[in-house]
Amino acid sequence: MTNEQKQEFTRRITQAGPGAMIVILYDMELVYLTDAKEALTKGDEQVFRTQIHAAQDVLQELLQNLHLEYEPASHLLELYLFFHKQLTQALVEKTAAPIDHVTRQITALKDAYDQVLKDVEEEPLMEHAQEVYSGLTYGKGAVGEETLNYDPQRGFRA
Repeated sequence: MTNEQKQEFTRRITQAGPGAMIVILYDMELVYLTDAKEALTKGDEQVFRTQIHAAQDVLQELLQNLHLEYEPASHLLELYLFFHKQLTQALVEKTAAPIDHVTRQITALKDAYDQVLKDVEEEPLMEHAQEVYSGLTYGKGAVGEETLNYDPQRGFRA
């Protein structure tokens, strides 16, 4: 994951509601899986292992935040555990097939969440985060983003 991707995910997280957080985690999972597959292709075993472990960490985060009292959660639990096993298989066998399978399934889940969230208004989970506005400034060939109400104490208020 590049520094630019980390910054983008950080910005998205500060503005996200509960459903959007799931989509962000799916996006992070897809980045890690893509990076793992690229490392495997290049023969860089250390980066491959690091990216697979990062992808498994994202799955662990998804698992920990399931609300098992609701019906789809038990099915998601089974899927996430299966994905974790698939990534372990990829790690042991050093093969891309399990990564491709998990990537397809995560993409399908992400698309389903995107459809569900299309018409849903969510309040951001984080309070006292900077507000980000797109389009206030323009750079060469790109729309800039501007942060307003900068507060060096943001996130530290009780």
